Amino acid sequence: MKTQHIKAALFFFLLLASSIFFPVQKAFADPCTIPNGPNLYQINRTSKQATLFFTPINDGIKSYSIVYGLRVDDEKYGITFNSGSSTGAVSYTINDLDPNFQYYFRVRANTSCTSSPWSGWVGDKHVPSGKQPQEGAVAGIASPGSNIAFIASIAGFGIMFLGLILFKFSSKLA
Repeated sequence: MKTQHIKAALFFFLLLASSIFFPVQKAFADPCTIPNGPNLYQINRTSKQATLFFTPINDGIKSYSIVYGLRVDDEKYGITFNSGSSTGAVSYTINDLDPNFQYYFRVRANTSCTSSPWSGWVGDKHVPSGKQPQEGAVAGIASPGSNIAFIASIAGFGIMFLGLILFKFSSKLA
């Protein structure tokens, strides 16, 4: 009898851990959900303009939003432009940039009812004339994005593995 209680508790523990770390997909897709944002992968910069290139999101996209500033997380400037489906890269040129500064950009897709997650911040690799990059600074991708989902997945696997080990050896505890 004691073994059955232990097994039932372990089963409940595993079920809870799997539902927290691995949510069950909805049976019907939500039309207002965009699971992934665009990938901002290239910026061509001249002294006063930057042309951004990113992967399209073709599931009901109406527009894209771009925010940018002088450092990561600086959303001082922004633009939203209309765009439909695309079979290739989407590009957008931002004009009237100050040639004395490097800019950081990110982009997201918009539908009529929601927006995608933001891309990671990407620097334009522009080094203003007469200025050197800060020591330790890396031009290009400024922030790889969040690793929280990856860490949660690893933790979920660890908890489930521990539960399986306890479940396997629970009969020896009786």
